[in-house]
This record gives sequence, structure tokens and C-alpha cells, in this order.
Amino acid sequence: MSAQKNTTTLFQLEIRAFALSLGLVFGLMALIISIWSRSTGFADDFWKVYTSLHPTPFGAFTLGLELWQKVFGVVIDVVYAILDGVILGAVWGFLYNLFISKRVKVSDETLDE
Repeated sequence: MSAQKNTTTLFQLEIRAFALSLGLVFGLMALIISIWSRSTGFADDFWKVYTSLHPTPFGAFTLGLELWQKVFGVVIDVVYAILDGVILGAVWGFLYNLFISKRVKVSDETLDE
């Protein structure tokens, strides 16, 4: 009787799809928070930190902006968030796939012994 190998299939991420999905989630969150902040003054401290990393002439805490400047500021914030999400998603997906593939190799080597 031959010994059967116990194979485990681990889920690997499609990096491009994961990166785009995370970019869209980040963009949607930035859109909601940016509109909310510009209309009510909510999360001023968050936007001060955010604009220190992502400079924009139409920051959320800048007083006296006209409507078109606020809209343009929202668009800039959303674009920055989408780019951040895509980069983070690509790095996260790559590292996840890298560690999963190493785990599979290690478990295959232990089964061969």
C-alpha cells in the first residue's frame, strides 16, 4: 500500500484584482470622509496629517474656499487615496502570495520525509 500525500491547497491572491479592489475601497472612504469633512468640519486633525503626506492647495481645513475649490480638493484626495490603496494592495498581495508559496514548499518537504 502506498502512502498518500496530504495536499493542502492554499488560496493565492490575484495581485492586480486585490490592488484595484483595495484602491477602490480607499477611494470610497476618502470620498465619504472628504465630503463630510468639508461640509461639517469633521476630522480636521486627520486631514492635517493627511495633507502633510499628500499636499494639496485645497485642503479640507483651509478656510474660505469656494465650492469649485472644495470639489477639486475632494477629487485630489480621492485620487491620492486610490493610489495609496493600489500600492498597498499590490505590496500586500505580493507578500501574501510569497509567504503562502513558502508555506506550501515547507509543508511539501515535510511530507516527503
